[in-house]
This record gives sequence, C-alpha cells and structure tokens, in this order.
Amino acid sequence: MTKLLIKYRYLVIVVSIAIGLGGLAMLQQMKTDPDIRNYIPSEMESRINTDNIEQEFGLQDMIMIVYKDSCILTQSNLRRIKETERQLADLKSIDNTISLFNIRRIYGEQGMMIVDPAVKRFPENDEEIEILKEQLKNNPLVMGTVVSEDFKMSAIAATISQETDENIILSEIDSVINANPGSAEVYFGGLPYIRQAIMKDVRRDGLILVPLALFIMLGFLWLAFREWRGMVLPFTIVVLSIAFAMGLAPLLGWKLSILSLLVPIMLIAVANDYGIHMIAKYQELVSFNHDDSNESIVSAMVRKLRLPVIFTGLTTIAGILGLLAHSIIPARHVGVLASAGIALAVLLTLFFLPAWLSLLPKSKPLVGGDKVSGSLLDRSLARLSRLVTSRPRRVLMVSTILTLIFAIGISFIRVDGNQENFFPSKHPVKQASIIINKNFGGSQSISVMMEGDIKDPALLRTMDNWTGEIKTMEGVGDSYSIATVLKEMTKALYDENERGYDRIPDTRQAVAQILEIYNMSGDPEDFDRLVDFDYTKAHLMVRFENPATDVVRDAVNKIYSLADRDNIDVTIGGYAYIMLQFSEKILTGQINSLILAILIVLVLLTIIFRSFKGGLISTIPILASVIFLLGFMGITGITLNPATALLSSIMIGVGVDYTIHFLWRYKSELVFSDHREAIIKTLTTTGRGIVYNALSVIVGFSVLVFSGFTSIRFFGYLVLISIGVCLISALFVIPSILLVFKPSFVEYKSNIKKHIRRKHMKRAIILILLLTLPFILMAQGTAGEIMDKSRNAMKVESFEAIASLNITDSKGRVRERSNVTASKSYDDGTEKRLIKFLSPADVEGTTMLIYDYDQGQDDMWIYLPALKRTRRIVSSEKGKSFMGSEFTNADMSSPPTEDFDHTIIDESDNYYVIESKPVDRDKEDEYGYSRKISTIKKNNYVVSKMDFYDSYNELFKTILIKDVREISGEKFIISHMTVENFSNARSSEIVMSEIRTGTQIRDELFDVTSLGR
Repeated sequence: MTKLLIKYRYLVIVVSIAIGLGGLAMLQQMKTDPDIRNYIPSEMESRINTDNIEQEFGLQDMIMIVYKDSCILTQSNLRRIKETERQLADLKSIDNTISLFNIRRIYGEQGMMIVDPAVKRFPENDEEIEILKEQLKNNPLVMGTVVSEDFKMSAIAATISQETDENIILSEIDSVINANPGSAEVYFGGLPYIRQAIMKDVRRDGLILVPLALFIMLGFLWLAFREWRGMVLPFTIVVLSIAFAMGLAPLLGWKLSILSLLVPIMLIAVANDYGIHMIAKYQELVSFNHDDSNESIVSAMVRKLRLPVIFTGLTTIAGILGLLAHSIIPARHVGVLASAGIALAVLLTLFFLPAWLSLLPKSKPLVGGDKVSGSLLDRSLARLSRLVTSRPRRVLMVSTILTLIFAIGISFIRVDGNQENFFPSKHPVKQASIIINKNFGGSQSISVMMEGDIKDPALLRTMDNWTGEIKTMEGVGDSYSIATVLKEMTKALYDENERGYDRIPDTRQAVAQILEIYNMSGDPEDFDRLVDFDYTKAHLMVRFENPATDVVRDAVNKIYSLADRDNIDVTIGGYAYIMLQFSEKILTGQINSLILAILIVLVLLTIIFRSFKGGLISTIPILASVIFLLGFMGITGITLNPATALLSSIMIGVGVDYTIHFLWRYKSELVFSDHREAIIKTLTTTGRGIVYNALSVIVGFSVLVFSGFTSIRFFGYLVLISIGVCLISALFVIPSILLVFKPSFVEYKSNIKKHIRRKHMKRAIILILLLTLPFILMAQGTAGEIMDKSRNAMKVESFEAIASLNITDSKGRVRERSNVTASKSYDDGTEKRLIKFLSPADVEGTTMLIYDYDQGQDDMWIYLPALKRTRRIVSSEKGKSFMGSEFTNADMSSPPTEDFDHTIIDESDNYYVIESKPVDRDKEDEYGYSRKISTIKKNNYVVSKMDFYDSYNELFKTILIKDVREISGEKFIISHMTVENFSNARSSEIVMSEIRTGTQIRDELFDVTSLGR
C-alpha cells in the first residue's frame, strides 16, 4: 500500500488540499443561532407550551433598557425616557412598550376610577419630584417593574416583532438610544440582547481564539520536533480538518452555536495528535536507521503506526460520537462535526502526510539509537519508568484512594443552563441582568396559561391566591395576573372601609363592569398580555430575581401542585422553564453520552485487543479519569453547563488514545523482553509521543481560557486537568496494572496478526466513510362662530334611537355593543343624553348620562348595575375611552367653544378647515389632544372629518362622519360615524338605527337619581 501511496503522492496531496478548500468555500454560508429554544428538541414540553402561549399572548421575548442616575425622576431624565419610549413605540419592529409614561396609575376621584399614565407630567422642581415619588410608591403596577425602589433607575420594556430580523430590531433600538443622549447610564438587558451578545462573542472568539490556537500550536510543534516538517505537516492536517468539519455545518443546514466554538479548538488540539505520533516515529526511525532511504523510512513509519493511528482515531471518534446520545442539539452537532474532522485527520495522517514527507529530503537524526537523549522530558520518562516498575502496587493503591475521594464530589455537582451565566461578571449583558434581577423583578420568567371563564370570580380568586403564594417563594421577584390588576381597580372604586376594596368582586357581572369602566379610562389592550380577547384564557406571569435552576424548578413544581389542589388545567411555558428543561437535558445528556461513549470505546478496545479483559483494563483508567473530573467539578463548585457537559465524552475519546498507543508499543516490546523491560522501553520511547500528544491537546485547548464566555473558559481550565489526569493514567496506572496482573491479552500472537489488521482496516474504512455524512379644508365667518354653528346644527329637540357600537382591536377582532339612546334639548342650550347598553350581557344595564351645556363644563355620570353604583365621570376622564372604544367620552358630546382657540387654516368652495387648540395645558390633558383639525361643510355646518394630533403634533386619530340624518333644514343627527386610531391600529364604529325624532321624553329620565331604576 505504501508503494501505491508514493506512486500517486501528487494526486493525494492535490485531493487533500481540494477537500480543505471546499470546506473553506462553504464557510461563507455559515450562520449563527443564539436562541436557546433551538438548542433543545422541538417535542420538549417547555418549548411546545411556550409556542402555544406565545400564539395567544404574543412573543415572550422582552428587551429592557435601564436608565441609572442619582435621581431618575429629574425632568431631563424623564424627557429622555419619554422621547425614547415614543420613538421605540413608533418602530414597526416593536409590538408594544412599557414605561413610566404608559404603564397605568389606577386611582379614584370623586368615586370614579381614573386611569392615567404613571407619570403624566414632568416635575418642575424638587417638591414636585417628591410628590411624584409618593404617587409611584403607592402604585404596585410601577414599583419594581419600571422604576426601582430607590428611584435611581427606570426601565423601558418592549416586546419585539417576530416578523423582523432580530439584529435589525436591535440596531434600530441602538439608533433611537443614540439619538437621545443624556447623563444617565444606559444598560441593555433581556433575551434578545443576550442572544446578540452570544452572536458577537461567538464571532469574536472564532476570529481570535482559532488563529491564536493555531499560532500556539505552531510554536509547540517547533519546540517538540525542532524541524519545519515536524511543525508544518501536522499543522496542515489540522487546518484542512477544521475547514472540512466546519464546512459541513452549512452543508447540513446547521447554524453556529456557542458550543460550535469548541469544534475548531478540539481539532487543533486533537487532529494533530496522529501527525505528532507519525513525526515522532519518523524521527525515531531516522535515528535507528539513518542509512536507509527516506522513502523506506516513510514506508516503515506507515507500516508500524498504521493500525495504532486507525485504532486511536476510531476510539476518539467513538468517544466523541457519544455526544449523539446528548439531548442538547448543538452537542450532537459538535459530536458529528468533530468526528468528521478527526476522521479526515486520520486519513490525511495515513495518506497526505506520508505522501508529502516522501517528497522531502531525509531528516537529520535527533535521537541516537537506544540511548536516551539528555532532554528534560527523556530524563523524566527514564525516572518515571524506574518508579513505576519498582512500586506498581503502591501506584494502584494511591490511584484508587484518590478516585474514591473524588467520587464523593460528584454528589455536589450543580447543573446550570442559564444563559446569563455564560458571561463574566463585568460583561455589559451580565451587569444588566444583575440590575434587572435585583430591581425590576427579573429578566427571566415563566408563563402559566389558565383556561375557563376568566371573569368568573372563583377563578380570579384562585389566580390571586396563586400569585400571593408564589411571590413568597425564594428567588421569585414578582408574580401577577389579571386578578392583580382587577384588585387595583377596586381600590379606585371603593373606599378602604368598604367591602369591595382590594378584593375580587362577588359576581361575574361586577367583574365585567369594572373592566368596562377601566376600558373607558384606560386602553382596552392594556391587558392583551394577561387575558385573551374573549376572556377564556388568562396569563399568569412569574418573574425571577434569581433564575437559578433549583429556584425555577421549585416554582414550576409549586404551580403544578397548586393546579392539582384546585383542579385547574394549566400550561406552563416561558424561557425560564425552557432553561430549566435545558439544564435537565444537560444532566441526562451527560449521563447518556457518557454511557454510550464508554460502551462504544469498550467494544472497540475489546475488538482491537481481541480480549474483553483487554478492553476492560484499557477502559478503567478512563473511567477513573472521568470520576476524578466530575468529582473535581463538584468539590470546586464548577457547574455542569452546556460546555462542560461535553468534556467527559471528549476526554474519553482523547484520553483512550494514550492507552492504545502505550499498549500497542508494549505488546511489540514484550516479544523481545519481559514485562518490566517492556514497560521501561515503552515509557522511554512511545511515552515521549504520548507526552507530546497530551501537551499538544492541553496547548490547543488552553486558548479557551481567553474566551468571552465563562462556561467556555471553565471548559478550558478543566481540559488542562482532565487531559493531565488521562496522561498520568496512561503513564502510571496502565503500566502498574500490567506489571501487577500481567494480562494475557498483551501477549503477541503472530499467527493472527495479519487477520486482525485486515479486519480492523475494513472496519475503520467503513466507519470513516459513514462519518462523511421574519386632512384639510374651511369658509366665512370667524372660526369660533363656525364652530358654534356646527355645534348647534347637531342639537335637535329630542330623539330616540338604537345604536350599535363595534370595537375592532389591532388584530382585527371585533367586540359588539348595542344601546338605546335618548336625547332632549332645553331652552338654555343644554342637551341631555341617556345611553343605556342592551348587550352584551356583561354590560347590560350599564347607563351613561350626559349633560352637554351650551357654556361651561359638561357633566357625565355612569351607572353600574352589578355594583348598584352611580359614578360621576370627572373632567379628567373626558379624553378617555367611551366604553372601551376609540371614541372618547368627549366625542359623545360637543365640547364648549370657549375651551379652544379656533383658527381657520384653509377654505374651499364647499368646506371650512378649522384648527382647534385647547386653551391651556389642563384642557389639553382633559381632552387628550394638542389640536384638532375639523372639516366642516359650508352648506349645513356639519362636520365631515376630525383629525386629532398628540403633544408631539403627530396625527394619531381620525373621526369620519359617514352619514347624517337631516331632521330639518338646519338640524342633523349623526347616524354613522367611524374612528381610526393610528397609534394603536384600532378602530370603532357607531351606527344609529330606528331613529325617532320629536318624541315626548320625560325629564325624569335624565335625573341622576333615576339611573338604574
């Protein structure tokens, strides 16, 4: 075979280089996947449940932007936060935002629930800052959610869209942050930022660690062999193997993960081992047979090491392929890619290296015959051989005692799959996580979905009890649900001494009407992440200030026990739960891959040595090394994480090589000498290659201590220990076992030698082959006069009608309301209107009474039948939602002309276009807009369109008058009106039917005391 190899050596060299270049070409298509949910099987419960919950309540991925200053409530800081939040909310890639300016302050005023932003105005001085602090302290929806207890930090939380690339989203967010500078420090947290950091650090590590490892390896090879061929040939094999292995990933449709970093480093450390043994043997043969030609020495080198290289390659591949039994998907990828790279390295060592070596002139002898050189390594190996051969039993006894001691440490091993812990303490993402966990309830959470009638008081009480019990658990930062918010609403509607204060209402209708009152003042979609549109599914959130595996596990177990106790079906998901099951998969994957690797290696060693005893003896030191490693991790507190969980399989695959090389040489030496002499000869010759081999692995993996990931650094530290233990086992324990027990499997059997070689060569070839497998217009008269005429045109003597109110949310879902409306005008210009809802059942009987005065402030009341209470709608509520629609309470009446400054800004033959601005800031707050543009018909003074602008002078709402009913030549009733809110993508429609005018309506109907009769 060697003659054939030498004959076609140029072809071998060209094909080998072409394979490497092909792999390099594929690397351009490589992508990175930092999402931990893709690290676990799709059939896992936590992943399925999380997907189901996200379908109902939106993406659970949240980013948190934290601002930190000596006092975060200064006007400059608050302006910066508000402007940043506003610009973020305008991004199409952001689904929704939460900050001090849109999270709610629910409070009572004159018996009515008021819902305002937590911060409605900027404080002008220290006194106003203190007043704001008191307001925030009394708002549990805010404290520990978007502002810290010491008022030094405030956060903006946002959920991101699934339809836009995450990198683009984070880039847009960075642009917004940079466009709003200030004195407060800014921290970025949440899983999207963790994933971004992982991607950046994976690329950084790849660009720094791989070249660094290659450079260090070059230096090591030079120091080991002192000639360029000993440096370049193994190094070239490593480079070609890395290119081939990493090029397979995009070919197979796989993406890079944090674990993928280990593949090139593993190959740098391992793939050159075979070349090292070859060069060491070549130098040995040159020293013994200096008169032979270079080609004959190369042939002898291949002949003597062909089988050991194949066997050690197979056992290394077998050990690493144990990762296929791992539950973590990237771990399986590492197993396949590293095995493929090692398989190619074996082939290149057997073909490419000899082909190239045969073209070179013969080396000068570096070691003289049987004499031991004067190097430190050779002298150390000589002393070691004398120590082992003189005290083998003592060596075994000490090894056994140490193994048993470290075995105890295995019971202390902790598993940690928390992505936050991938980073060192000074990393920005880690610092942000610490701040969020300590001050804002935690960056990680689990989600509990409950199904049923969510307005049922019994179910709401259960949810309230659950959140109370879960909050008391160690490590839990916060727990809340729709029940939490509902209790805050009751605190606004009742006085502290009343029965309904801070408790779930007694009836379903009371619950529904309290929610309806909230919708009138707040945003109907405020609860989209807590309850679904039909109120059949609720979302209970649990956030962790300490997302340790044990803490999350205790919380999940607690929820399941509560569900069993209260007989409620729950669906548990969320990233903290995914990470919990990810951690559990790390442990089971560690056990499965370890067992598989040991079994495969045991079978292979049994076949190689044609003896089960030989396979067992060869496996025992590896087992002892694994026990030592895991025990060391337990004793020192190093956690079992995605990276360190791979170490044992890699250690088995690599460490067994030393045993095979030792035993193979020992068998051949035993033909000519006794056991003691054979041990000495093997240690002083092959021992040198084994030491170089181990040192090359240690040197290759040593660059991992410079990784940006803590878990990868610990992996690097542990490699130094584990390979050192494997080396000691091969040089101390194996020789001692052989001397004490003198097993028969090492006896040389020449009559079957040829058969064994052929059989294993076929098996090696077969295995190696198998391994290569998201407005405008206006007219005459003054503006104020025109607005008065328009206002008067809509006032009729009396009318009654049936009205339907259709409310469409941002997802196109529609809520339908029907009501009966009665209106009567009086001589003093006052119009009184009664609106009584007929359906749905939740709001049936709810009645609104409006006194629309010709001058001065209008009066409004609402009657809630379930609560048997009449509440006055105060002036601050005029700009709030009418029955959860995009119409406001003010839209249900004609606001007094004197509340605005009116200006004609445009005029055509048919229309006036009038701008109306609130006369002061209080009126702006009352009506909820900074200016209104009304398009009014000249012929009848009927408004056809109204555009509303916010405090940033941006159009946010448009009302269209689609149809009017003419009562007389000068009086009209709006019969069809629509509104579209551009800021939240919602719309509403009112259609009047069965309109009757001029009816005789009793004045008592409009008496506040008559409401509910």
